[in-house]
Amino acid sequence: MAKYEERAGGSMKTKKPQCWNTEASGNEINFGEEIVMSDISTAVAKSNVIQLEPRDCGDSVAAVDSERVNLDLDNNREFIELLFAEDAPSIDSLIALRNKLWDAGLSPSMDLFTNMVEWSVLVGIKLRDEHSAYGPVSDFLGAEILGGPSQPDLLVDGVIPVEVKVGAFNASALRQLQRYMAKYKSDTGVAVGRELLVQLPSNVRFIKICFSDESRRYEVVASEEGGAK
Repeated sequence: MAKYEERAGGSMKTKKPQCWNTEASGNEINFGEEIVMSDISTAVAKSNVIQLEPRDCGDSVAAVDSERVNLDLDNNREFIELLFAEDAPSIDSLIALRNKLWDAGLSPSMDLFTNMVEWSVLVGIKLRDEHSAYGPVSDFLGAEILGGPSQPDLLVDGVIPVEVKVGAFNASALRQLQRYMAKYKSDTGVAVGRELLVQLPSNVRFIKICFSDESRRYEVVASEEGGAK
C-alpha cells in the first residue's frame, strides 16, 4: 500500500494499531499494514473520512461492534490521534475529551468512544497485574526478574530471593519466600506487597508498593528492615 509521509521535514513515526482492518483503496487507510505518518492529516489528503472494519482481536475489544464504521475526522480527529499515542489513554481523559468535543459542538462517534473506554479498562487491568510490579521493584533493588515456574519473582545479587504480592503479603507468601531462601541457600529474603499481614523474621526485609493512578504503574513507597509487622 502507499505510505503517507510528511514532506515538511518533521519527524516521522511508525505505528501499528492492532484492532482494525481497512482496505487500502480510494479514501481508506489500511491499519492492518504498516503506516508511516507524522500527522493524522497526512493520511487523509483526499478525504475527511476513515472507514474502519473490525477483525477478530482475541481478548481485545478495541474493534468496533458494527460491520463498518465511517469516522468523520472533523468530529473524531482527537480520538483517532490517541490510537497512535505511545500509551493507552485513561478513562478520565477519554471522558474529558468527549465532553470537550461536545462543548465545541462536535459529534464524536459513540462506537469509537465506547470501544476506546473498554480498551483503556483492559490496559488498566494489565497494568495492575503482578508481573507489572516486577519492573519497579527490580529498579529499586537492582534485581534480576525471574518469575518462572519454581522460581522467585526476582533475585538480588544472584542469591537473595524476592517474592512479590500486589495485594497483601501474608503467611502463605512468607512460607513461599522461605522455600526460595532455602533453595538458594540465602540467609536473607525480600517480601513485597501493598500491606503486610504477617510478622516477618529478622532476616526478611519488607518493601511496600502501591499502584499510582497518576503514573499508571506500581511504585515503591516504603522499605522496612527485617522483622517488620
